[in-house]
Amino acid sequence: MALMTTHIWRILKCPQSLWVQWIHTYRLKGKNFWDILCVAGASVGWRKILAIRHVVRDRFIYELSNGLETSAWFDIWSDIGPLADVLSSHVIHAAGFILNLKVRNIVVEDYGDVIKWKDVHGDLKSFSVSSVWNAIRTRAPVVSWYNMVCDMLQACDSWKDVVLKLHSVASRKSVEIIVTKLIFGASVYVIWQERNARLFQKKSRTYDKVFEAIYSTIRWKIMSIKWKNSLHVRNMKAIWKIH
Repeated sequence: MALMTTHIWRILKCPQSLWVQWIHTYRLKGKNFWDILCVAGASVGWRKILAIRHVVRDRFIYELSNGLETSAWFDIWSDIGPLADVLSSHVIHAAGFILNLKVRNIVVEDYGDVIKWKDVHGDLKSFSVSSVWNAIRTRAPVVSWYNMVCDMLQACDSWKDVVLKLHSVASRKSVEIIVTKLIFGASVYVIWQERNARLFQKKSRTYDKVFEAIYSTIRWKIMSIKWKNSLHVRNMKAIWKIH
């Protein structure tokens, strides 16, 4: 197993190796090592490497510098573990993300700047999911699942808390859980996209434009899902003005 683990280390850390380049070209084919399936006809050695992933994966921890080499979904770069263990590929795509994103695409850790969040009253506060939800949520008639979604987000003061909360209900297929995941995914994507644009391109949008981007992303994702015809679905579509 030690030898197989060494091969894994080389795949992850030695992209200049000819053998690793061959692996990426003919085995991984653009996919992540931790997510690749073992296909029929694979060599015995390759099957052995893939077979021990679940044993050694928790030992490969990334300490972030610029996030350019670390997978946002499949590598372990936070205490939460691989985010792909919490969010399925379907949920990731439904939230507007792609699977080959690097941490740098969504998080910038090697700068000393501090971002504050302007809350619904116009005050600058420390960033928290509850303040984001309060500021950007659509004011509309209360639906039967309002308390569940609101309580879930207001009880969390960090991204880690939200991901852990979502993990505890990830297997549920209810309308409120699906919409909550879409809200979370769209908020993360648009907010960090805006942050990176301000840092690296010196471009910025107004708060109304950021809200509009989040809202339209969620709405578009809701429209792209094939929902069953139920009272909860009809109420949800009415809230998002989908007919």
